[in-house]
Amino acid sequence: SIRYSARACGIGTPSIYHFFGDKDSLYVSCCQQIFGEVEAAIRESFERAASAEDRIRNVTVALCEILLNKRDFRRLLQMGLLQDDDRGIENITFQNFISTFRVFVRGISELVGEQGAEERASMIFSLVFGQIELQRAFQLAHADITEGGDPEKLARYVLDVALPGRDWKL
Repeated sequence: SIRYSARACGIGTPSIYHFFGDKDSLYVSCCQQIFGEVEAAIRESFERAASAEDRIRNVTVALCEILLNKRDFRRLLQMGLLQDDDRGIENITFQNFISTFRVFVRGISELVGEQGAEERASMIFSLVFGQIELQRAFQLAHADITEGGDPEKLARYVLDVALPGRDWKL
């Protein structure tokens, strides 16, 4: 609630209404902040690497770390991807997701060429997201998914599947 949020921030409820107008605007603003931070972290992991292989590895590890460790972000991403949303979350999700995805496709294109780069990038995102989302179901089925909780192991597993024939040293 707005009242709870105001108390948690140590401000009065009227201050929130003054800056954000209503609960939906506050929610959208928070989502923009979170998605922007995630997009910046992924982009930075891409840009700090020298080779295409390092860029792909860095982005995959960053994606694994973010999706494993930022549960609230993961839930917001799910909502943005799966629900019709009249609060603008869908736009925020796709703006940030598309930007990150294009950066990643560019790295894969440098490594393996443009043919199939988008499909491979999509496969990497899907495998990471799917492994993490289904982690609890795998545990309940007593499946051995040791890669599931370690970002680097999960990244290596995903990269071995999506871009085989390389030594994805992490």
